[in-house]
Amino acid sequence: MTKHPKHRFLLPIAIAAAAMTLAAQSLPAHADGLSTYDGVYSGFSTPAMAISGCGQTAKSITIHVRNGEAWTHHHRLAGQVDASGNLSMQDGGGIAHVTGSIVANNLTASETVPETPAKLGAAYDNNATICSYTINASRGG
Repeated sequence: MTKHPKHRFLLPIAIAAAAMTLAAQSLPAHADGLSTYDGVYSGFSTPAMAISGCGQTAKSITIHVRNGEAWTHHHRLAGQVDASGNLSMQDGGGIAHVTGSIVANNLTASETVPETPAKLGAAYDNNATICSYTINASRGG
């Protein structure tokens, strides 16, 4: 008896299908592209204006991104990164806001936060004073 030629290929096809199924189960699926931005972005937050209560020098900042979630310990900010790389974060009280984007390995954003009159002193003694910062960070390799 001779085997039919089609049967010779069934076993390798079945093995390949089983291997693909196992691989798909062991790795998290990210069809939405969010994991593209995963990583730790380190850089600096630089004040847009030299206001004493807002700080006058650049400070280091680290932003973590994983599966579309973004967070930092700087002002205890948390938020999201969408599939296009747009970043949106805020603190727990909704007072400090960060908006920006991630392109390749670079994160560029702006942060705004109102300062309190006690920190600003007499020259800026009003609640409408907003401190603005520019954030430039890159993902380590």
